[in-house]
Amino acid sequence: MHRSGTSIAARIVQLLGAYLGSMSELTLGGLDNPDGFWERRGIHLIHERGLASLNSCWDTSRRLPANWQHEPGIAALREGLCEYVGENFGSVAQWAWKDPRTALFLPLWEDILGRHDIQLKCLIVIRNPLEVAQSLERRNGFSIEKGLDIWLNYNLAIIENTSGLPRAIVSYDALLGDWRFALKPCYEKLAIPWLGDDEIVGRAVDQSLKADLRHSRYEIGDLRAYRPAVKQLALVLDEAARSGNVDVAEGRLRQTRLLDYRVPATLDSAN
Repeated sequence: MHRSGTSIAARIVQLLGAYLGSMSELTLGGLDNPDGFWERRGIHLIHERGLASLNSCWDTSRRLPANWQHEPGIAALREGLCEYVGENFGSVAQWAWKDPRTALFLPLWEDILGRHDIQLKCLIVIRNPLEVAQSLERRNGFSIEKGLDIWLNYNLAIIENTSGLPRAIVSYDALLGDWRFALKPCYEKLAIPWLGDDEIVGRAVDQSLKADLRHSRYEIGDLRAYRPAVKQLALVLDEAARSGNVDVAEGRLRQTRLLDYRVPATLDSAN
């Protein structure tokens, strides 16, 4: 989800050896993210075109339409993305990309990477939904309710769309607290070489993590005044991050039918 710590996670992954692209290809920082977004502009653009073709946008609180992969606009997008991957990453042994919109488009990525015989592994980054919503309120002027609805949509999508894939989960709190302790189990679970013991790499990551990254802090109990589904999902994801087991979290979400939840259409959450 946007504003969940994906930028700092991507920066750490890059410092630990994954190729994100040259600096000229990555989105620079802004007032809301001065240290950089670590997103490839090409992938960001492709995702935006895909959302537009589906009459959606990045701040959607609605699921993508049923069978969206077969919509006419997505066929051209699929070929364009397939070509993009081949041209930019075809000869790279270990690479990564970061864009929160990926949560919505993972089935498309799984298909395309399969064509290139590339193994897809997912690192899920979570953050307290109230912190996310407050960050969106500051940056975009969204109401807290709208921000929570977007958070709910994205995080339900990421759990559903990573089902069956190699995946690990880490919380923003854990990254800021002790990134080595938080990320090493993720790398082991995903069978990715770990370079975190290298002094230079470690120092660079430590310098990237600044105390002023956090502007607010909330507990899950603070969600009691909002949609029950938000608190329910936040509890499950928090437990998954602590245990490192996303599959158990998915099982609970299916058992309680929370994965089937749809954010009600309201004037505030409509796009």
